[in-house]
This record gives sequence, structure tokens and C-alpha cells, in this order.
Amino acid sequence: MINKKIVLSLSASIFLSGCLEDSKSSNYVGIECDASNLDMAIQTVAADYSSSSVAIGCSEGGFLDGNLIKTASDYSLSSGSESFYHIGKNYIDTISKYDFLLSDIEEWTYSTNDQSESTSNPYKIIEVSSTKAYVIRYNKSKVWIVDPSAMNEDDFKIGELDLSSYLATQTSDVDIDGTLTSVTTTATQTDMSDAVISNGKLFIAMQRLRNGKTGEGSYGPYDIRDYTNDSIVAIFDIETDNELDSVVLSGHNVQSLTVSSNSVYAASFGDYDSDYGELESINTTDYSLTTIFSGNSSIGSIKDVAVISDTEGYVLTDQSQRIANVYTYFLNVMAFNPSTNELGNVVNDFSGRHLSDIEVGPDNYLWVASSEDRNPGVYKVDPAGVEEDLFLGTNLNATKIVFKQ
Repeated sequence: MINKKIVLSLSASIFLSGCLEDSKSSNYVGIECDASNLDMAIQTVAADYSSSSVAIGCSEGGFLDGNLIKTASDYSLSSGSESFYHIGKNYIDTISKYDFLLSDIEEWTYSTNDQSESTSNPYKIIEVSSTKAYVIRYNKSKVWIVDPSAMNEDDFKIGELDLSSYLATQTSDVDIDGTLTSVTTTATQTDMSDAVISNGKLFIAMQRLRNGKTGEGSYGPYDIRDYTNDSIVAIFDIETDNELDSVVLSGHNVQSLTVSSNSVYAASFGDYDSDYGELESINTTDYSLTTIFSGNSSIGSIKDVAVISDTEGYVLTDQSQRIANVYTYFLNVMAFNPSTNELGNVVNDFSGRHLSDIEVGPDNYLWVASSEDRNPGVYKVDPAGVEEDLFLGTNLNATKIVFKQ
């Protein structure tokens, strides 16, 4: 792989057509990027988490940095066939829809909470079609089925998927009037963290870290998390919304899912201490589970996965820790072969960095999000090593990358 980077400064300008033709009044950066090719959105967050913004651009290179500026930081992104969704997470609990070509015009903003419901903490919206999508809600046990074309909030939610059978429980002995009594508590949330669609099926990852005894705090409904609880992937038919099956992962604290060919890959983080998680694959036909490899103290915990082909994949591993009472980020991008389960080397220039996301973009380029205060932005990497790597700098730290589906 070629190590040389093309660094594009914020002062560079490019030609844009249509509503974005005035390049002098924008801070688009990169090589030529026609407005009709806008297909990428990048969530960025201030280093002190006081604000956030979204960069909209082209996967060919170039974007408008500092769009959708917010005075809060807990935001994420999802994408559809023509639109992207700006997701306000914990205690924000909203989803806003924007067209890639008109990213400064909000189509709608709707709540992700039912009436009188506490924070749902939405993580993702995943499109089935222009009139059907699923909202993954971390703090709840029900996935919303929604209509992204709804013109008012009353028509937005059209159904639910019930995951309450997967709620974790805990049984303990409690002293009641001098007598030890066995008491079982049940969580109210499945901690669903990600979802993907493959072969007409929706795969929903659930961390299942909480056992009940919930309270309300700055991070929403919480209790002591039990990292020994099984993470589970539930599988639904996207036409009928009927549940088909479920898979109990070997890895705990599942973080992300990705699809390639006939497999769904699950990255699990473990317990931030002695359990470093696993990378596993689920066969989308028979739901058989394969462990590709486990994290360990040498490579760290498995945080994210991106798969380009049956023989080429990448994992984001995390060895961050406190050093002299300062939390120090140390993440690596490592190559692996999904066919042989062989873990390769750390990808050049992506060792010991503060990295937040890895994604496969159009034409099978690998994209890496940098949250380094001195080097915020995204890298576009040609895994074949034919083209030089491209770096696009952002004003704030990049945390999530999505592309038009």
C-alpha cells in the first residue's frame, strides 16, 4: 500500500453545478466534485463534545464541511437510496431526513419516542424502500417500523418489531424482613446496537448488557452492565415482519454488523478488561455461526468490521487505556481474510491512532474516520495500492461515515 497522502486543505475550491455552483462562498474541498454526485455524509464532533456538524460530499473526493451545525454532540448518521438521516441519540430522540442533493433543506424531523416514553436513544434507521424503514432504538425493546415518505409525524410510525423475549434478567437473593428471598429483575431495553439487511432479512444486533434495576441518569435508563450476558442477533423477514430465527453470538457486547456476500459479520468488543470480544460471521441462509478470530491483549478489542470481498476484510481494534490518568486512544486497522480466517498485519499508517469508524465505500475503497484533534477527517484508501491514499480534513473530529445506498 502506498503511504503517501494527498492532503487537501480547507482553502482549496472545486467546481460545483446547480444549487452549489458558487464555490467561492462555500468551503468545499477536494478534487472536482459535481453536485449531482453527492453521495457521502460524515458526522463530526467537537473535541470537547460541545457541538457537532455534518460534512456532505462526493466519494470521489470533496465535501462541504460544517453543515447541520448543532450545539450538542450525540448525533449519528444513516443513509438510504437518495437521502441521509441525521439521528439525535440519547435524550435528543429525533431523526431528520435530508436529500443528498439538497442537504441544507430539512424534509422532516420526527420523534423516536412514543407518547410519555423515556429516551429511546435511536442508533440507526435502515431503509427497505422509500415507504418502509426500521428504527433501531438502543434504550427500548421494540424496533419501530416507519414510513420515511410520511409528510407528518402521525403517519411516520406504522408498526413495531417486538424484541421483549430477549430482555435480560437477573435473579438474586434479597433480604426482606430478615428472610432471603429470590427476586428476579428484567431489563426494559435490549441494547440493540446495529442492524443490516441481507437476502430479504433484517439482522438486529442486541448487546443485552442490562438486567433491570434501571434508573434515570445523564446517559438514560441504566443499571450496572453485565458483560457476561449473551449478545444475540434476531432475524426478521422484511416483507412479512415475521421473526425467522435468532443467533447467540460467542462474543459479548456486540458493536457492529456488516454484510458481504452470504454472510453477516458481527464485531464484539468484550468487557473493556479481560474479554476482548470476537469477530464472527453468520451465514444468511442457514444462520450457522463461525468464529473468525478473537481479540486479545496483543491486538485489542474488536470494535468494527468492513468487508470488501470473500478474501479481503478489515477490522478496527482498540487498545485504548488510561496512561498517567489520561485516557489515551490507541486503535489499529488490521487486514483479515474472511475465507481463511487469517488475521493479517496492521494497515500502514493506521496504528495507534484515534480512529472512530471504518466503512467500504463505492468501488470498494476503504474509508477510515479520524477523530484526532490535530488531524480530523477521513481517509480514502485503495486496498490494492494502485492509487495514492486521499485525506479529506474536517473542522471537527470525524465519527461516522455513510454513503448513498
